[in-house]
This record gives sequence, structure tokens and C-alpha cells, in this order.
Amino acid sequence: MKRVHIIGAGPVGLLLTALLQSMEGFSVRLYEKRPKYTRTRMVKLSSFLVADSVESYCLDYIDGENVEAVFDVAELEESLAFRQSIPGDLMSLIRGWVQGFCPLNSIEQTLSNLIDNRGLNGVERIATTMTEEEAIAMLGPGDILIDCTGCKSLIRDHLAPGPAPRVALRGGPPRVRAGHRRRPALPGRTHDPPACGHGVAATSYPGGSRDR
Repeated sequence: MKRVHIIGAGPVGLLLTALLQSMEGFSVRLYEKRPKYTRTRMVKLSSFLVADSVESYCLDYIDGENVEAVFDVAELEESLAFRQSIPGDLMSLIRGWVQGFCPLNSIEQTLSNLIDNRGLNGVERIATTMTEEEAIAMLGPGDILIDCTGCKSLIRDHLAPGPAPRVALRGGPPRVRAGHRRRPALPGRTHDPPACGHGVAATSYPGGSRDR
């Protein structure tokens, strides 16, 4: 079973936790420093998150032209196919959030409740203020680290371009390496996390909602 460390329980971190919670083969640790969800600004999720065809994927009135310019049809079809695996309870929430604006903390609390009330194993919630050194030091062989701390990314400064090393780095902390990324079917910015030293994979996610 792969162990996944998700740092940051904002909308992206919670959404990824809810998604991985429903998949076999993953054990998730969710790290969050905030005891309560207090951010009340109004947000709206992009409509392409619930698109069911390539055509509807490109209809987003803000991002549609960017989608057509950056991604080819095969990439969009891959994202659309992946969405068929998203659990119904999670997808129904996303469909509601793309309809209009709602408070950010409402999205966060709803996702948090979904994770807690599912009755599924595999998610350990840890209240802590994580440092970048602690984040890298806690990783074991085969672990995956996903940074969902937004614009103040915890590990972004440790990302190094280039292919993953074939062997583990010797001595010192792991050096996180970033590889080629495609747009995912969910908010964020990557598909398969690139590998880094000691068999660890890591990636960084920006915020996944659009503020107004």
C-alpha cells in the first residue's frame, strides 16, 4: 500500500484526500495547521471540472480558449475518462459547486465531513504546522508527498527540473525532482507525481478554486 502525505487541508487537499480515500492501495495522511475553516470569501469552481465531453470541456467562458490552445484532444479524453472513477458522493458536490458562488469554508467543511462520515479506512488526520525540513524528512521509500499549501508552497523551492534518478541519492535529505506534467481532471497541477530521491514522489498544487 502506498502512503500519501497531503500537506494542507484547504479545498484542494481535502478534495484529493476524498478522492484517494475511495481508491484501493493508498493510505493517506492529511496535515493541517488550522483547527477551523474560517475563510469566508466567495469562490466558484470552473465548469470544465464537470465536463462530460471534449466540446463541453472547452466551453468554459474564462478558460475555454486556454484549454484549446494548450491541451490536445487525447489529453482531454484522458481526463474525461478518469472522471468516471470519481465516487458519486464527491462528484455530486463538485457539480453543485460549479453552479454558482459559495463561501470557501463551506466547501472545506463539506469535504471534511464527507471524509469523516464515509466510514472508510485509510485517512489519518494530523494537526500540525509542518516545516519544509519536516516534510522531506518524514518521507519513507515509496512515499508520495503532495503539497497543497497554495501560493506559499512548502516544497516549491526544492523542486528541481529533470528526469527522476534511477537510484536513490546517497547522504543528505532527498532532492525533490519535478518532471513533465499534464492538466489533471481535478483542481491542481499534475498527473503522476514525479519521483525524487529515496523512491519518494513529490509534487506541488496551487489553489484549485477561482476567487471573485
